[in-house]
Amino acid sequence: MKAFVLIPALNPCERMTGLIDDLLRSDAVAGIIVINDGSDATCAPVFRDAAARPRTEVLCHVENLGKGAALRTGIRRFLECATADEVLVTADADGQHLPGDILAVAVAGMENTEGMVLGTRAFRGGAVPLRSRFGNDLTRLVFRAFTGLALTDTQTGLRAIPRCLLEPLLRVKTSRYAFELEMLLMAARARIPFVAVPIETVYLEGNVASHFRPVTDSARVYWVFARHLFRRRAQEVMLRAISAQSLPNDNCHPERLSD
Repeated sequence: MKAFVLIPALNPCERMTGLIDDLLRSDAVAGIIVINDGSDATCAPVFRDAAARPRTEVLCHVENLGKGAALRTGIRRFLECATADEVLVTADADGQHLPGDILAVAVAGMENTEGMVLGTRAFRGGAVPLRSRFGNDLTRLVFRAFTGLALTDTQTGLRAIPRCLLEPLLRVKTSRYAFELEMLLMAARARIPFVAVPIETVYLEGNVASHFRPVTDSARVYWVFARHLFRRRAQEVMLRAISAQSLPNDNCHPERLSD
């Protein structure tokens, strides 16, 4: 069993090609899929270098569509080219994920094919930007309130995604960072177990390479929670109405993985 590594990238530097070289040295890596999500023309040499690597494919968006859209493009390509026993791992292009940590998540994904494996950071130490620490603390508290599940790191982009989630994820309309939260909520609704793999907490140069926009992207993330809350309340109202009318509900099976 092997893994494909999916790397969505917006304006990456040469650090990404170094990461690809390190990953390709492992026999556990079947291939690498890089998504150029509308990067500037100045980054073209980086993507050319990446495409020249063995077992590496670069797909391009003409314009920036967002991380969620890039992940969907990569998931679709993985389903087209991977064998049934290969695992999909997502990782960031900005240097936050070390090669050893990516491989550790890949191995855990191979060992837990029915679970969602999360590369989990500790968020300790002065190198962690305050906005990252605060954002993760708030999101994991809200996530726990919604699902009853206590995840240490809800914002990690390093994940091994179970096969049963891949097709449903292609139907998720969210295109930016909120896509990754949608993924967690879908897994929770489907009662997919979460597996945490501790990884290094890496923020290079104060995380200046991150494309996360604190106000806009945070609003989109918390809108996902609001939408799920509304949908859950609507389902409860519908089920109470059915029960009040004494209608048989043996064939009522709400789709847990629906978008």
